[in-house]
Amino acid sequence: MAPTLAALETQFDTLSIKSVVFAALSAMFGAYVVLSILAIWATYQRQGVAYKRLRIITVLLFVVLLIHYISRAIVTGRARRMSPAPDEEARFTVPLQFVTATTATIAAFIFDSLLVWRFYVIYGRPRWALYLPAAVVSTNAVLGLIADFINFSYYSTPALYLSHLDSVSFKLSAVWGWCMFATNTVMTGAIIGRIVYVSRMSRSPSVTQYGVLLEAITESAAVTWVGLLFYEIASTAPTHGITTKMNIGYVMICVLPVFFGISHCLITVRLGLSGNAQTTFHSSNNGLPSITSKFQAREITVTMTSQSESSSDVPMTFAEKEVAESTVRE
Repeated sequence: MAPTLAALETQFDTLSIKSVVFAALSAMFGAYVVLSILAIWATYQRQGVAYKRLRIITVLLFVVLLIHYISRAIVTGRARRMSPAPDEEARFTVPLQFVTATTATIAAFIFDSLLVWRFYVIYGRPRWALYLPAAVVSTNAVLGLIADFINFSYYSTPALYLSHLDSVSFKLSAVWGWCMFATNTVMTGAIIGRIVYVSRMSRSPSVTQYGVLLEAITESAAVTWVGLLFYEIASTAPTHGITTKMNIGYVMICVLPVFFGISHCLITVRLGLSGNAQTTFHSSNNGLPSITSKFQAREITVTMTSQSESSSDVPMTFAEKEVAESTVRE
């Protein structure tokens, strides 16, 4: 039996939106691959457990996002079938939807965990700076996983899934995105504010405010915040409500996981290059170790006490070192 005109129009609309998703995802994923190579290269020659962990996280996040990209490619390919099989929904649509949603949730959790750790380090390692953001991030991850596992209700109650639970899953995903946006807004703003504040209080003549702000934006994962902002705008503007069902909001939630990878790679590259061959160690007048860097065509001298040096088990950029030094003084 030949498909009706209405069915062909619906199928064409679905193929169009999924093609847009895959095209946007491919462009961003290509940039992410290049940044991943740079991130691994920047930390490969660095010694220490912290750099090894950064490489492991980079590879793990790359694998998760690669699975996400492949599943999106399969979804686009399946959408081209003019006469899908009767069991297409059970065999391919639901499992692929689960894989793409779960990989997005896992990628977000990995990135948010790294952001929590940076927030913890920037603020001098108080317990509240670790436990409170970690609890919020973990709760949001559970919310995202609940939205993902709702897809399996199709196999027990297919009619209820197609009529209600499918839209519930999408709306929960939208709420998950809003919660992540709020969390990232607070932590990113707090990191930028802390770095700029400590830099202004130090009043170092060799540090320009523009350079400090540029470093703070890179170190605080502002790239992901911008991606989340676009997603929140796109998920509400077309329909005047929280939805991600086959509109521009759907496109944004599909490509959003790549923002996590790009921002992570920018942080990793900066951490790797900040301690590269351009950095030299020498003795300061008071006998404590100090570090001089000419990164970004300017010189920053940071004197670290032995306490802050021994307690730092993650690589820190110059702005973070200024924060750590200020915290030790206090």
